[in-house]
Amino acid sequence: MQTNKQEYKASSLIMHPSITKSHSQKLRFLLVGGVAFGIDLGVFASLSFYFGIDTHVSRVVAFVIAVLVTCVGNRLLTFSDRDHIQLHKQYIKAIVAGIVSLCPNLLLFTLLLSLLPAHIVSTVIAFGFGTSAGIVTNYLLSSQFVFRQDSSCSLPH
Repeated sequence: MQTNKQEYKASSLIMHPSITKSHSQKLRFLLVGGVAFGIDLGVFASLSFYFGIDTHVSRVVAFVIAVLVTCVGNRLLTFSDRDHIQLHKQYIKAIVAGIVSLCPNLLLFTLLLSLLPAHIVSTVIAFGFGTSAGIVTNYLLSSQFVFRQDSSCSLPH
């Protein structure tokens, strides 16, 4: 019986409304982002290392695919409690947010590629740090622009 009371207290703390929504949303955002990161890295690695496509071209192509994955994932999981505009319009907003988030991403990616020795490990390290640099910008733009609850930020119909 004591275990049930302890479990109840623990679950009550986790389910506290002021904590749960904010943390839960960020965790879902990170989950969606983690899946997109895996796809992003897989596409990037395939294009640049297997097919021999230019590193920056591969990076941009992989990024566009990852933006689609995050847009759909965040729409269905992270911000599912919000009203949504049509998917194609929301994807355009996600591309805009993605381009803004791509700036710190590519900046750090390029900077690290220029500073680190030319090696596959260096490229992966630069990729990881570049992606990390865009996460905060992407979350802020996703929550305040792409999936904004207020319809005043929506694209015209």
